[in-house]
Amino acid sequence: MNEPHDVHQRPSALRTAGIRERRADVQGLRLDEIEDPALVRVHSLEAPADAGLAALALPGQVGQVAQLSGENLTALCLAPGEWLLVGPARATSNRPPDLAARLQRELASELTAVCDQSDGLAAIRVSGRAAPWLLGKLSCLDFARGTAAGPHCARTRMGDAAVIVHYHAGSGEEWVFDLYVDRSVAHWLWKLLTDSAPHAAELNEDFGVFA
Repeated sequence: MNEPHDVHQRPSALRTAGIRERRADVQGLRLDEIEDPALVRVHSLEAPADAGLAALALPGQVGQVAQLSGENLTALCLAPGEWLLVGPARATSNRPPDLAARLQRELASELTAVCDQSDGLAAIRVSGRAAPWLLGKLSCLDFARGTAAGPHCARTRMGDAAVIVHYHAGSGEEWVFDLYVDRSVAHWLWKLLTDSAPHAAELNEDFGVFA
């Protein structure tokens, strides 16, 4: 008998592109695809403290990250009046399938647009001591020195891909970054990351994180 199929489950972006191994381990570095996270983009001309947005207590500064009160959601402030709301991957939660629809009902107005981007973006987690080296060598940002203020986010380019990077505060020497990228180029970014990982691990071993 076939197992019940969740129609809301989105296929892995990497598997769809023909990549079978969706986890890579290099010394001091680990790459994983995060399958089927909830991703909702909010654009608004209202201030975060106004009207319907106030209940969510969205962060007001570009680059800030906040865990939303009463919600299993993290808000990344990408630009003035623009946020990416990130929910847990379905594989590790009982996330309601109508999350995006509920947020649209609660927030959408003449001044606020709410778009479900779960089908459009893929997520890749980069973690380990060499993670800042890997991301730094592929972009123009210093990820090691930029984490002193705690969790934050940034938009950058890695090669030809536009990437949203969310830094999590790790424990000890652990660094955790979640990368969000268009599903259409996720396989390309994965290959760029895995091809560059050995050199990043060598740099970490030779010079340490804060070189």
